[in-house]
Amino acid sequence: MYEPQDAVLPDLQFEPRGRGAKKQTPDYFQAICCLDTETSKQVREQLIYDETVTVVTGCWIYQWCLGINDTLIAGRTSDELLSILKRLVFHYELGPSRHLVVWVHNLAYDVSYLLNGLWQIFDGQVEMFATGQRRPLRVDICKGLELRCSYKLVNKGLDSWCTDSAPIPHKKLVGAVDYNVLRTPTTQLTPQDWDYMLNDVCCQQDCLRVTLRDEKLRTVPMTSTGFVRRSMRDAARDAKGWAQQFRNTLPTARQYLLMNAGFIGGYTHSNSLCMGIWHDCLGVDAASMYPAMLALRWYPMGKWYWRKIYRYQRLYEEVHRKGIATMAVITFDGLQLRDFADWRPYLPYSKAIRASTGDGDVTLDNGKVISCARFTIALCDVDMRIVFDQYQWNRITIHEVMQCKRGPLPAWFLDTMRKWYADKVQLKAAPPGETEEDRITRMRRYAESKARLNAIYGMTATAWTHDVFQFDFAKQEWQVPVNKKDVAGVEAELEKMAKPWSRYFLRRQAEYR
Repeated sequence: MYEPQDAVLPDLQFEPRGRGAKKQTPDYFQAICCLDTETSKQVREQLIYDETVTVVTGCWIYQWCLGINDTLIAGRTSDELLSILKRLVFHYELGPSRHLVVWVHNLAYDVSYLLNGLWQIFDGQVEMFATGQRRPLRVDICKGLELRCSYKLVNKGLDSWCTDSAPIPHKKLVGAVDYNVLRTPTTQLTPQDWDYMLNDVCCQQDCLRVTLRDEKLRTVPMTSTGFVRRSMRDAARDAKGWAQQFRNTLPTARQYLLMNAGFIGGYTHSNSLCMGIWHDCLGVDAASMYPAMLALRWYPMGKWYWRKIYRYQRLYEEVHRKGIATMAVITFDGLQLRDFADWRPYLPYSKAIRASTGDGDVTLDNGKVISCARFTIALCDVDMRIVFDQYQWNRITIHEVMQCKRGPLPAWFLDTMRKWYADKVQLKAAPPGETEEDRITRMRRYAESKARLNAIYGMTATAWTHDVFQFDFAKQEWQVPVNKKDVAGVEAELEKMAKPWSRYFLRRQAEYR
């Protein structure tokens, strides 16, 4: 362990390239590097419009640690940390052809304290790949030093990750530090403070060694769904005729945008009408519900076609037809719940394409629509059956309707999913005469199989097009300079997907939950 001014950076070797690696593929240093920071903030109470609010007046890094294999470097200030990162770039000669990966658990939080400093000390050679505002997955420094988010890699908190990776030499010291205590870079830290910091880095390294034991850094996905997508892509590539079928059933740009607009997600709602303390309640949890629904239900599996349906009675009949999937854009005038005592209003106001906003024109319950003067939304047939039963209106206008034949998901998809399910079920129970070492190996594989199984739905719900989010350091704000969610952007993406060499392989099925 070193202090920043005395740090000796260890010698590192490149990981083997492996067969099939392209010439332009950079070399990656074979190292498990982790960075963690501890922060503190100063707050004060302020009276604003007769209301007392808590205002943050300052925040800073007061402690940090960088682990490079068995070498630990720990310091107190952000300037020291930035200086060490600069040393990494120069010492290992990092650049387009030489990469070093540093993992940060919850990168979005830690990097928010460093962005301005990184921009200044590296003369603007900082790029950030983000899925949304303040949601970076990776920060590239000088095109060679990669800060990646390990939380997105496993989708678990550090304590849960340690539990699933056990036994490991270190563990997270939960509750060892009181975050309500104000600390600065000059505050005298206790041995317990240092133990907490160092254990966070060491146990993160231990977990990464378990998670990435069979992986190469150049091919490690950035999110937990990436592991599933990679396996599914391999299965799809080997499935005879699937690639051509996928290309033949691609939607148009307008159809894709309608599917995107109609994606609502699961129903999670809290209502004041049913709040209280309940006793002697019975809870039932369905085991492996996501894969079960993917295996048992039928989904849109053909080509989408526009339909000329403008009467409510006709649409009502269509959404109750078996074997046909329907999506529509509908405007309701004078929309309201049939029963105002119903504590489960379904329509989310945030998903409206257009909606009334004036006082008295809209009534909401925790974001769900109780009543609205005019409300336009895209719905699939599952949603329409619920909405038609739960709401009433003065007038309904049907704008666009498209339909597709339903069918079971492809055999290659279901077979791959069943393999993970079989692993999960078989690994859950201990075989007779199991040793402690075998139990540890079994529980690790069980946790991995369960995570992969649960990630399948996330893969099916992944959008094909993404906005490119960038951070403007000069203006100190997030920008969306490239919009891929308009018709032109989607058409360009669909054109790529229709090519034989396209890496896309899966229809977006999440609209039918």
